Amino acid sequence: MTRADTTLTVFGVDVFRRTTTQFLPLLSGPVPADYRLGPGDQLVLILTGDVELAYTLPVTREGFILIPQAGQIFLSNLTLDQLRNVLYTRLGRVYSGVGRGAGATTRFDITVASVGAVQVYVVGEVNQPGAYQVSSLGTVLTSLYAAGGVTERANTRRIEVRRAGNAVATFDLYDYLLRGDTRNDIRMQTGDVVFVGLRGTRVSVRGAVIRPAVYELTERETLADLIQASGGFRPEASLQRISVERIVPPEQRTAEGPQRVVVDVPLTQGAGGRVVVPPFALQDGDVVSVGAISGARRNFVQIRGNVYQPGTFSLEPGMRFSRLVQLAGGFQPATYAGRAHIERLNLADSTRTVIPVELPRDSAAPWPQDLALEDYDIVTVYDRTDMRVGIYVAIAGMVTRPGRFSWREGMTLRDLVLMARGPRIGADLREAEIARLPADRSQGQMATTVRMPMDSTYLFDRDSLGRYIGPPGLTFQASGTPEVPIEPHDNVLILR
Repeated sequence: MTRADTTLTVFGVDVFRRTTTQFLPLLSGPVPADYRLGPGDQLVLILTGDVELAYTLPVTREGFILIPQAGQIFLSNLTLDQLRNVLYTRLGRVYSGVGRGAGATTRFDITVASVGAVQVYVVGEVNQPGAYQVSSLGTVLTSLYAAGGVTERANTRRIEVRRAGNAVATFDLYDYLLRGDTRNDIRMQTGDVVFVGLRGTRVSVRGAVIRPAVYELTERETLADLIQASGGFRPEASLQRISVERIVPPEQRTAEGPQRVVVDVPLTQGAGGRVVVPPFALQDGDVVSVGAISGARRNFVQIRGNVYQPGTFSLEPGMRFSRLVQLAGGFQPATYAGRAHIERLNLADSTRTVIPVELPRDSAAPWPQDLALEDYDIVTVYDRTDMRVGIYVAIAGMVTRPGRFSWREGMTLRDLVLMARGPRIGADLREAEIARLPADRSQGQMATTVRMPMDSTYLFDRDSLGRYIGPPGLTFQASGTPEVPIEPHDNVLILR
């Protein structure tokens, strides 16, 4: 195939590579009505009525069973119904009560207790060609599964079963995989040969189809059959044309230039809006591409910023700014009412223009401006808290977790020490040192250092007796020092 097919798999090949029992015959329960008896089978004959007898009857290699008193019966290739007809005659000679009518005084039943095995040969493009013993209930699929499945070179559309030198069946794997049709998945017999030849015409399909892959086509199949095998079009498929990349036939090739051409196949609309794919003939190596529609959208507006549910909303007929805010859950607290923005798209050159909009001061106030929205509008509502410059204070020295903290109105030295998880053992609780911005910096002074009193109550965690464990010889006030307000940009140092 072409370089474009490296990511595509050959359809139908990997079905045998999975660990599965889907192709193994069901060995429990009654055998099918069309099952042909043969060597290796084991039957059970039960007589009731005038006599009560049960016999286990193995089928010999020559195809006979031996019934006591009734003798030897040849049954190879008979069905159970055919065998019952034979037994009515043979058993009737021995047991006078055996008969078909209601007056029979001896009845019998014949069943298959277990089935034998047959030897088949699987050759050609299979992973492990050779001779295999499979159940007498085994089919073509059973044989292929026993041989490890087909190779990527295999012809999956024409798998032959040869019996005594003659082709007795042709199995199409696509009939089973695409339509669940197993009519040609015939039951195997001893000596059958399953032959898998080399692949025929293969075509790749990619793009907006449900199952992109490499497919094998028969002589009569066309582009319409390929699209059907791939599962059909996906919803986003562009249903205008299908592109076919084709290798130029040898007789049409030139000495120079590319040897691939692209052919566009137009699609038409049939009854009920159904897309009609023309019966376009495909060639080996073709790469079929089904394009998808653009990801661009229309009939929407966006809102972002300080609303409860920002996002994209459908543009309703006559929609205004207030309706979009309502759909977005309304304004959050601290919304900046002075101005919001609408970014409007200019379809001529794909640029955007900013339109300012004044918002109501509160939810009960009327809208000063309630502009109509247009397709592709982007609305931005601003948050006042985002406009504030963060104010911080810092603490260092003998605290558990020194660092920088956001300043809040009413914050005290005690609050800041608590934010730093309290003083460490060995901290001097007599006073703290604070570097503070001066009120007047016109003389170039950047900071002033002040000392603020502390006491033992700043120690939030103590020993088992409630005492502060500090350096010996240092005395400090037990409690009662005034609260020290913290100002913006203060830097606090807890001394050792």
